[in-house]
Parts: sequence; structure tokens; C-alpha cells
Amino acid sequence: MSEVFALERSVLEGFCRGAGSILLRGFGKDHARIEKPEAGFVTAADLEAEAFLLGAIDEAFPGSAILSEEAGTKNPGAPLRWIIDPLDGTTNYANGIPFFAVSLAVEAQGELRQGVVFNPVSKELFWAEHGGGAWLQDKRLQVGTKSELAEAVLATGDWYRRDPSFSHSWARAGALYRACRALRLTGSVALALAYTACGRFDAVWVEDYNPWDVAAGALLVREAGGVVTDFRGEAVQIGHHGPALLA
Repeated sequence: MSEVFALERSVLEGFCRGAGSILLRGFGKDHARIEKPEAGFVTAADLEAEAFLLGAIDEAFPGSAILSEEAGTKNPGAPLRWIIDPLDGTTNYANGIPFFAVSLAVEAQGELRQGVVFNPVSKELFWAEHGGGAWLQDKRLQVGTKSELAEAVLATGDWYRRDPSFSHSWARAGALYRACRALRLTGSVALALAYTACGRFDAVWVEDYNPWDVAAGALLVREAGGVVTDFRGEAVQIGHHGPALLA
């Protein structure tokens, strides 16, 4: 690992830990829920953590493009783009379930270069660099080696009844549940992907994904030796919304 990469990692880590400390301050407390028109809800903690990340990035890397779950798009077309989910797993967080994460990915010239997924409760920090591997803290990660679906533990993130893909997701879950050893509905796509990168889960699928949910986690899986495709086995555009992702 080069000196430049170590510096970049420390910057990304600092951003995620800063946002994570904001989330921890509010964890376990009651949160007003602002319903989103499409699906799900947002809390003040989401917005505060996002504001911290946007401010830190703007100060350190002014003029960067931003794609963030709550704030949307900023400076489109800039060569450096940050893909942000300040709180992946909002429902878990608001209900006191310690399975949520800060997810941060960096894209340069349209290619994912770095990604971090940080669970503030467990303090586990997963990170990856394009061509540099995937890591949990300083331990190199490798995806699981199971080859039979009947032995595999599968995971997905979350579904909402208002999602257009809900009925398809439910039907697919039923088919997979009957075929695999176990199935987990985690509530956090970013952590499900990180867990797949380190072999805790054998595979993860996501229906109707957004880039902020999957960018950092997908890079983790790829750098840990896994593949990320759609259900036909074809490449997916991680930096854009898509119908389905399998890792």
C-alpha cells in the first residue's frame, strides 16, 4: 500500500468516523420520522450526519461532485464524485437495532476507486481500493468459498410495500429461501455487502437498488474476489440506479 493510498484511507476513515459519532449520539433515543414520498423515512440523525459529510468533503475537496441519499446531486460532471449514504439502515437505527452503517464511495472519471462501510456500534470499518484489495481494519478480506446454494447463507437489505419491486422481491425471496441454507433480511444493504466481502454471508441480492446503497459495498465484494452482476450474470452500473444486483 502506497503512502498516497494510506493518506486517502485516513481521510475517508475520518469522514466516516465523524459521521458515525453523530449517529451514535442519537442511537437508542426516540426519533421523529419524516416519511419519504417514494418509500421509507428519514430522521434528523440522517440529515445531521449527511451535513457533516458534505461539509467535510467540500472543505477538503472543493468542487467535487456529490451524490447523496438525502441531498441529491451536486456539481454533476466533476471528475471526482462522492457517493454517500450517511445512514444505511435507518429503520434499524430508529428502532434501536445496532445494524446500520455510514457508506462512502469515491468515483474518479466514472470508475469506483475507494469505498468505506463503517458500523459505528461495532466499530468495524470495512474499506477497499480499486486494485488494492478489501480490508476489515487491517485484515485482508476474501469472499466465501461455498459452491452449493443449499449450503449458502444469503442476505438482502430491506423492502417497502410501496416499492414497485416489492412483489417480485417477495417471490424471489421465497424461491431462494427454499433453495438455500438460511436467508437474512438485514435492513442494511451496505453492511450485507460488507459481510459478503468477508465471508459472513455467502451472497447478497438487492432489488431496485440506488447507488448510495451499494457503491462502497460492491467495491468491497469485488476487491475481496467476488463478482457483482444482475440476475442474468451481466455487469451492472454501480454508480446509477438499477433494477437488481447480485453479489
